[in-house]
Amino acid sequence: MGDPIHIAGASGIPVVSLNIRQLEETGGQSMMPFHEFWRLYLRAHSRPATRGLHYLATAFGAGMAVVAATVGEWWLFPLGIGISYVMAILAHWVVEGNQPLITVNPFWGAIADLRMCGLALTGRLGRELARCCIDEPAIIPPVIAPQQT
Repeated sequence: MGDPIHIAGASGIPVVSLNIRQLEETGGQSMMPFHEFWRLYLRAHSRPATRGLHYLATAFGAGMAVVAATVGEWWLFPLGIGISYVMAILAHWVVEGNQPLITVNPFWGAIADLRMCGLALTGRLGRELARCCIDEPAIIPPVIAPQQT
């Protein structure tokens, strides 16, 4: 199943420990309820720049959906979603230095992204980050794919 991933807090004590491959194989849902995924999601988005790029990606995707509907060019919708995902994934690799959670549970990832954006827009994200003890960048080592034999 692979080595577990440990996500450490400020003291270096693991806050979350999981096996990414195991979560991927089960679709994540049977392994982790949303409230646990939400804490993992916030920890994986601990840097303000990562969150900012996610907000931009979400706004871009929504904007492209509106443009697609307005001009009747429906191919713009999946293009906008695809570009949005690339932006968000790059934020993890370049800014946060971790792996995106899209392979753990893409549905819950999308819900968590919308929730994070909504909390930010209403000024409640800071409270939620504090409630979940997110006060520093996450330490999430990259997931290495097994070699094909």
